[in-house]
Order: sequence, then C-alpha cells, then structure tokens
Amino acid sequence: MRSLFEHTLTETYIMRKEKEDTEQNIYRELQILEQMEFDPRISQRNLSQKLGIALGLANLLIKSMVQKGYVKASKLGWKRWVYIVTPAGFTRKLQLTLAYIDRFFDQYKNVRELLKHQLGNLDLNSESRIALLGNKEFTELAYICLRDMGITEIDVISESGNEKFLGNDTIKIENIDLTNHNSIILGAHKNSIENKELLINKGIPESRITLLLDHTSSILNTDELESS
Repeated sequence: MRSLFEHTLTETYIMRKEKEDTEQNIYRELQILEQMEFDPRISQRNLSQKLGIALGLANLLIKSMVQKGYVKASKLGWKRWVYIVTPAGFTRKLQLTLAYIDRFFDQYKNVRELLKHQLGNLDLNSESRIALLGNKEFTELAYICLRDMGITEIDVISESGNEKFLGNDTIKIENIDLTNHNSIILGAHKNSIENKELLINKGIPESRITLLLDHTSSILNTDELESS
C-alpha cells in the first residue's frame, strides 16, 4: 500500500503532466492556425511534419478545431482539402498568441528570479570579476543580473571565440586567463559539464566554478525564492 507521500507525489506528477499536455496542445493549435492562414491547402501530412507530431494527432486536432468553428474544411478532390481560418479562428489565434507571449514573459521572469537567487548565494560584490559561459539566452540573463548587483567586470567566454555578445567579441575558452576571476559561472549549455572539467584541467579551483540552472535547479520552487 502506498504511503500518503507517494500518493501525493503521484497526484502532483499526474496534474503537472496533464497541464503540460494541455499547454502543448494549445501551442499546437496556434501553430496549426498559423500554418493554415499561410497555406490553406496544406495537407495534414505536411502539417504533422512541420509540427513534429504524428499524423493521427494532427487529424484529431484539426477535427476538434473544425468542431469548435475555428476552421472551415472544404474538400477539393480525392484526399485534398482546403482549410479556411474563420473569424472565430482569427480571434482564437489572437487569444493564443497573447497567452503565449504572457507565458513567455512569465517564464523569463521566473528564470531571472531563479538566477538572482542563485547568484545572490555566491560571495560576490561590486569589485568581483566574473567570467560567463553558456548559451546566448543564459549569458544575457546572467549578465543583466550581475549588472543589477553592481558588478561590471564581466568577461564572456565561448567555445569557439567567434561569437559576438552585445556587439563585443567573446573569448575562446582555451585562450582566456582565468586566474584573476573571482568566479567562473557556467549554465544552460549542453557542454557545461565538459567545460567545467576543461577549466579544472586548466588549473582553476573547482570552488571558483559555479554551475547554474543545471538539472538540480529544477527542484527549487517559488516558495524558496519568496523565503529568501
């Protein structure tokens, strides 16, 4: 017999999964409306390929949208259809677009708060010199958070050294001298673990390397942020 904790954990997982599935289908609905507006004669097979979903799922989503009055489907010939987005469909598309934008900015704020929380736990001050390495989105957010903390000595590293950051050159990871940096911050990058090992092999103490937004960060919830 399952414990109360196990039951609660299972219920929470199911609710989260259902929410994710609903949000995913809503986003797919927006994509379908956009594709049909762009090409009313798009086939269901082509549509499923563009959305990266099974043909059967694309068929179910389209049938649901037709039933709701968002799309009018007219047969042109054998297995050929034309899909016209109705006025209700354009209204729905606008609603979904605005909801998607709101969700994007909510996620942006959540990630920024998480970064501020994690950076605030580091021993940093306005005199600190920081090196950043991660994907473009992570680096931009971390850079903004560090500047908000009054830190201006920020170097941006990249694996190749060819990328630009805010119009400035980045420094190739193999070429940068990190001996004078208080902290080297890694995060949100597919090669973060490998880059951490590379830095350690270059003689950088592991205590000066911080990995942010890794898989363990997902356990940090809003309550922890609010209590900080």
